[in-house]
Amino acid sequence: VSLSDTSRDIDFDLQVCLGILFYLYEDYTKAAECFQVAVLSKPNDALLWNKLGASIANSGRNEQAVAAYYHALTSSPGYTRARYNLGISCLNLHAYEQAIEHLLIALKQQTNGVSNEAMSESIWHTLSIAVARCEREDLKHDVVYFTRLNRTMAQASALTTADKHDLIVRNLQEVLGNDRLQKILEERDLKVYWGTATTGRPHIGYFVPMTKIADFLHAGCEVTILFADLHAYLDNMKAPWELLAHRTVYYEHVIKSLLKSIDVPLDKLKFVRGTDYQLSREYTLDVYRLSSVVTEHNAKKAGAEVVKQVESPLLSGLLYPGLQALDEEYLKVDAQFGGVDQRKIFTFAEENLPSLGYAKRIHLMNPMVPGLNGDKMSSSVEDSKIDLLDTPDQVKKKLKKAFCEPKNITNNGILAFCKSVVFPLLKGKDFIIQRAEQYGGPLAYSAYQQLEDGFATEDVHPGDLKNAVNIYLNQLLEPIRKDFEPESMQEMIKRAYPPPEPVKQKPKKSGGQKGQRPPATTTTTTDADLAEHVKETLVLENGASSISTPVGVNQNGQV
Repeated sequence: VSLSDTSRDIDFDLQVCLGILFYLYEDYTKAAECFQVAVLSKPNDALLWNKLGASIANSGRNEQAVAAYYHALTSSPGYTRARYNLGISCLNLHAYEQAIEHLLIALKQQTNGVSNEAMSESIWHTLSIAVARCEREDLKHDVVYFTRLNRTMAQASALTTADKHDLIVRNLQEVLGNDRLQKILEERDLKVYWGTATTGRPHIGYFVPMTKIADFLHAGCEVTILFADLHAYLDNMKAPWELLAHRTVYYEHVIKSLLKSIDVPLDKLKFVRGTDYQLSREYTLDVYRLSSVVTEHNAKKAGAEVVKQVESPLLSGLLYPGLQALDEEYLKVDAQFGGVDQRKIFTFAEENLPSLGYAKRIHLMNPMVPGLNGDKMSSSVEDSKIDLLDTPDQVKKKLKKAFCEPKNITNNGILAFCKSVVFPLLKGKDFIIQRAEQYGGPLAYSAYQQLEDGFATEDVHPGDLKNAVNIYLNQLLEPIRKDFEPESMQEMIKRAYPPPEPVKQKPKKSGGQKGQRPPATTTTTTDADLAEHVKETLVLENGASSISTPVGVNQNGQV
């Protein structure tokens, strides 16, 4: 083909076909020549200008490619592929800020749908490179995070109704209202909430519900996280009123940090404080309405597994289940998610909300994960938990002391953590247990059941399992620790959980410690001196004698 003979008629289709063939054979210079001739016939063809730009860019002439992409965007401003290619050329020319700008525009132009999933993934990947080369540390984390968010949203859009249902109920112990759940999923995505009372410091047990929340998000659910600050006060004042706001702030920060550490996108999450709406006129009136139809016996029974049980229960503890039931209506959700220990409150809500004219909700229940000591993991029991901010050495020591009896697969907090947290987060990768060659070498498990079977038959030693969990757990905790390194975050922790005041020591008695002789002196005591001392300290009152109290000591021997 003679490209220099411009006098002859241009066969447009032939030039385009040749350009595509040259491009496929990676002869980008000849491809560019063909597209350049073709564009003379159709100067407003955006697709053709984009092909020309791509051919020029691949032949190493990025500045000329930029001009071609601008021609394409002049003809079609919403042409995402041309905008993306322009961003890449700017990146290759070290114009990083311009590259970031064009890539962000390309993302904004993207429409939802499975067909655009690969394109969105490419844009996010290129954007992360541009941000890294631009040395914008403040943007790096956000780009990585939103890349994962994009992947999550794309995966959710590709799921069938059955796929979404399977994800939502995966690893749950019980579902109340499964028929209603399936009906909602056939029409739209589920709206669900999880609440946590802002009492003791969150521990690794919080990875269990957060891992499940990740499933909800991957299934396309709209998820609300409730920081139940008022509940924390009502539950036997586990959170003193003056510390309530500080603890809620801490909970918000640490739970968001935890979610990010397991790649849960916060963008699809809604965070709410209980006191944002629980003190409103409408909510308060509903509390009174509910209290008029609920007996003291039923209220106490509903909170038996959750509210602290004491011999003389406070009225506040009896209000607790009612408020949790009303939260379902005021948060406008289809379902509430919680541990199976919440079951009595969930059934309480199902029985009583309809009496106020509100719909019965779906209830999704996680199994309870045993603590390190074999009992329920609790913020108030130090030996049962690992704090989210514990150091690697503290984590290792606590795991080493954890209850993990050989063959015991029913009451084993380490195995339960692997089932509920580790394997769901591995996303198809193997769980590796490192062992010395003399003990058989490393073990790899692709499914939890394989690990459980291996532990039951003693193929896996408790010590080896603890070491593997220690490595994986510290990988999860490390980004959380870094988030809380700044002095401002340390001050926030102190405000939420002030260190206990030191116990004041009582001053010692002037006569020396109990059971000890008074210190010897060099003065010799005579019988006359002793008699004079007795005379001075002996007082006759109404015929009875009493010994006067030495200075500084009362009649009870107290200072």
